[in-house]
Amino acid sequence: MDAGRPQGCGKSDRDQREVSEASGTLVPSVRGGALDVGQVLAWGRQTLQGKSEYPARDAAVLLAHAMGCSTSDLYLHPEKHVTQAQFDEYSSLIARRALKEPISYLTGYKEFMGLKFKVDARVLIPRPETEILVETCLSVIEDMLRDMVRNMMRGTADDTPHHMLDDTPAAPGDTPRVPSPRPLTVADVCCGSGAIGLSILKHLPEVFAKAGVKPSPDGRAPCHEHITVGVGVQPGLGGPPRRHEGTAIPPVRLVLTDISPDALDVARQNAERLGLLGQVEFLLGDGLEPLRQQGLRGKIDLIASNPPYIPTGVISSLDEEVRCYEPHLALDGGNDGMDFVESLISQAPSLLAPGGYLIMEIGHDQADKCRRLLAEAQHKAMISRRSGSSGSEDEDTVEPLLWKDWRFIKDYAGIERILVARAAGSCS
Repeated sequence: MDAGRPQGCGKSDRDQREVSEASGTLVPSVRGGALDVGQVLAWGRQTLQGKSEYPARDAAVLLAHAMGCSTSDLYLHPEKHVTQAQFDEYSSLIARRALKEPISYLTGYKEFMGLKFKVDARVLIPRPETEILVETCLSVIEDMLRDMVRNMMRGTADDTPHHMLDDTPAAPGDTPRVPSPRPLTVADVCCGSGAIGLSILKHLPEVFAKAGVKPSPDGRAPCHEHITVGVGVQPGLGGPPRRHEGTAIPPVRLVLTDISPDALDVARQNAERLGLLGQVEFLLGDGLEPLRQQGLRGKIDLIASNPPYIPTGVISSLDEEVRCYEPHLALDGGNDGMDFVESLISQAPSLLAPGGYLIMEIGHDQADKCRRLLAEAQHKAMISRRSGSSGSEDEDTVEPLLWKDWRFIKDYAGIERILVARAAGSCS
């Protein structure tokens, strides 16, 4: 067993010897220049038989990786020659795959939301169901932008939540103005590889288009093509309002946080690979604490998170690919799996702007537990409010309502997997 791997994760000497011997049967032919793609693929499939759930797929993906081509190229050109160096790399990958090392760690990347993310043993491999979380976040951001555009087209900021406005007063002698929107702030907490937050940022142009927003001429901030914003329409100013076209809507501010410096390093590399490095902030720390330290109390519009939510006692029963290779720091949610989930539900409202959202992936059996936590928080706050209004407590100590509403979104298996909770406040 490899040093540092969990107990029960090592393969026997016999298993490793079988893979090694199978590899050795082909080496002489490769050195003689006789092996082609078809032969090597057949060997890979045979070697992984009984050791992988999908031996044919895995064999093809790994050979394509070793040869620097697509799997389609392999099937279209089975006669293509395989060099000694290519076979050496391939046989090493096959041996590791036979020991249950995940394909994504072997190739060094994972496709997610149509993007290629670097992954290694320092970060969790993004799952398909987590794409539902990203799609939900994009839908919520689209709604926020639509509200912002609608209010700007009315020529008034009256219906726009105060936290979303830059209400810096005009300089002496300047024309008074309607407060303009602030950037939307999105935080990906427990970001790992950064797949959630970076996917949101990368797909924002599509969201802007749906919301009727286009990039500004300098490319730095989006603006609405048909916005006509009233200036000087505040009560008592007099005179007709001055109007102008194409008022800029500030860009989204993305903050990625993780307790693991190694994970943040992977996220930073992914941001650079996707051309987003200059648009992202990286904060090291546990849970929501780095956001508090950054002075973001009450300023975040959306917190997205795929936190650790697997009960500690369950991890030993997970598939070998998961328990033996993926970081337990990103899996272990405490005794009942709810440590981080409960913390986010109780603490996120202090960081969210009024009407802001917590959108979080949860375990397959945790939806009802989350409902109870959310309802208990509301009940406690309502009792506190009634007590405060009766005069038995100082009104300044009355506990505010935490959540306005919440809902759950099902995954592809019909399981309630994504919690969408909206903080109490003035957002409609």
